Amino acid sequence: MPDGTFILRNELSICDLESCYFGTCSHLTRFMAIGQFLRRNLVSISFPTITLALIWADWSHTRQWKEQLKQTNTSE
Repeated sequence: MPDGTFILRNELSICDLESCYFGTCSHLTRFMAIGQFLRRNLVSISFPTITLALIWADWSHTRQWKEQLKQTNTSE
């Protein structure tokens, strides 16, 4: 928005960006603006987050498995 204002779908002004930056915006209004941002970008946020979590889980499990395999081979 050119005037620095968050707008809801029903064209209600949520929060003036400058007032939020300087702390004069209410917490509820700030959370509403954040909630709107998260709803709009749900796929863009959740897909990379879930992908990174699954990659980390696989890497962690593989690392533990390799250490266990190494200990088994050295004990024989």
